[in-house]
Amino acid sequence: FPDDLLMLRFLDNHDMNRFLFVAGGDTQRLRHAMTDMLHLPGPVVIYYGTEIGLNQPASRIEQGMECIRLPMVWEPAGQDQELLAFFGQAIHERRTRLNRTR
Repeated sequence: FPDDLLMLRFLDNHDMNRFLFVAGGDTQRLRHAMTDMLHLPGPVVIYYGTEIGLNQPASRIEQGMECIRLPMVWEPAGQDQELLAFFGQAIHERRTRLNRTR
């Protein structure tokens, strides 16, 4: 691979089951995984909805790709606000840490 190749890091994406589905809806496991990932070097990708606790009703193998590509929930009442705040704080801490090393 070329020296300037950047490996993206992600917990879930549009081609796989959402992390929360695999974790049985356990947001604490999501928080731990995201914290670990944000401490790794390289770019981090957060699939839309993961930051608000968007889950899926069934496995993509059972129901197809549509069940993992649900529309974004924009109404705050349908979002996990504590999880969203956690993501915001964790990203802020990563930025602060990275800026100190530059």
